[in-house]
Amino acid sequence: MTINQIECFVEVAKERNISKAARNLFITQQAASNQIKMLEKELGFPVLIRKNKGVSLTKEGEILFETWAEMQEKFRISVDKARDYHKGRSMHIHVGLEDMGKCSEEIMSAFSEYEKTYTDLYIDFEIMSPKQMITQFEAGTLDLAILYESEFENLPQLKSIPLHDKMLKVCIYMSGNHPLVQSGKTALDDIKDEPIGVLRKDYSLDFEKKINRFFEINHVRPPRMYREYASRRELEIGLIAGRCVTVVYETMFDDENSKLFSREVAAGSESSRIAIFWKERDMDTKARALGNILREKLRRCY
Repeated sequence: MTINQIECFVEVAKERNISKAARNLFITQQAASNQIKMLEKELGFPVLIRKNKGVSLTKEGEILFETWAEMQEKFRISVDKARDYHKGRSMHIHVGLEDMGKCSEEIMSAFSEYEKTYTDLYIDFEIMSPKQMITQFEAGTLDLAILYESEFENLPQLKSIPLHDKMLKVCIYMSGNHPLVQSGKTALDDIKDEPIGVLRKDYSLDFEKKINRFFEINHVRPPRMYREYASRRELEIGLIAGRCVTVVYETMFDDENSKLFSREVAAGSESSRIAIFWKERDMDTKARALGNILREKLRRCY
């Protein structure tokens, strides 16, 4: 049996889905299926139970997974450390983080847990716009980026792993004191003539486009007026002050303090997930290790 077969089995066992595992390993679903079949042929017994949706482990598969998951992770990390040493690579990992508001606490907690697990590495994170991330990836000064998948939809040169399976909700946000809240009119059709707060195009690559898409999906005429803001925090202040309303993913603002009112209007699309992105192959192991911790943190919330 080969390292690739073991790696594929461990990823499928984690995801309970061959297609998702293949995506995480950057191979085709057919290639992943073939790896599992060759492994089962060499072992002489099945490790997976195939179902209409996803897979489960046989008892034999459970026994192997219990040992192989830890073994395979240690193998990855040891190779990664040796490569870093050989290349004289810095132990600092530069991470770009989009300001996503509500889930920031979970992300910071994941960074701390990562550093405790991998004590020779240190995460140097920076809040930045998706456009800044692209510039730094191109310049070779950014290692990882964490943001909404929709911002990087058309960048095939970047690798990515989604950090949760559930699609984020799309919500209308406005001041808790907004006249629309008082009148009980808070549907998309009610806000189409209101100033819609958006992040500037030099910050977000597709904020305004996403809002238009939300209106189109719900068969409501697109908004007439947009009011641009330079950051998520500035947009939040504009909302609290009643200068605009907006339509965004549920993670953007924390409405628990009653300053903001929110109402769900739709489920997000496939690209509404938060994901970790990277460019260089040297980052594969670090991105997956951090991604595993982030996935567990975000699954508890969304």
